[in-house]
Amino acid sequence: MSLLLPYLANMANVLYLISYLVRDILWLRIFAIIAGSSLIPYYYFQATPLWDVIIWNFVFISINLVLSVVLIMERRPVHLVGDELKLYRLVFDQLSQRDFKRLLELGEWKETQPESMVASNGKEIDQVIVIYEGELSVRRNDKELAQLSPGHFVGEMGYLTGKKASADVVALTPARYVSWSFESLRKYLPKHPELRAAFQNVLGADLVCKLRRDSC
Repeated sequence: MSLLLPYLANMANVLYLISYLVRDILWLRIFAIIAGSSLIPYYYFQATPLWDVIIWNFVFISINLVLSVVLIMERRPVHLVGDELKLYRLVFDQLSQRDFKRLLELGEWKETQPESMVASNGKEIDQVIVIYEGELSVRRNDKELAQLSPGHFVGEMGYLTGKKASADVVALTPARYVSWSFESLRKYLPKHPELRAAFQNVLGADLVCKLRRDSC
């Protein structure tokens, strides 16, 4: 065994070197696990086993192993089905399906009935909603300004600017939508800048569409 020890040490160092060269954090951890495992017999079969180093190696291996499993779980393919897939294709196809799934988990599916108030003119708004089914009416002083169909947002101006609602939004038909509270978005999105940028792009595109009053 003593003849193999130098080879184990050299192999471990080569693997550590490779781990520093790879860009993928998962492969870095995998190479580090193999390298650390190779060093354990090297330290054990010395004239006197180096228990302190062996124990620390086990600690490092355990940490890398747990975090590798976490990375693998996070990278599992995401499969959207049913309403989630339809909403993704309708509005959020510029996001990755994984990011959309995370965003959707922050929100809540809700339903409303005709003549139910979704937003009130002059009042604080605390949620962004995206219509999935049904039609909503935008009104001011009992005059209809626009109708919102599936794929349109309500509350995006309040979220982006902090302003109060500038009109009433009332359900014309039974409607179903996803709602995100400002609080949950402002707590989660700053930690995920790419998702935040993509979400704001979606909101911005809807806002531009409304301002131009195009059929988008």
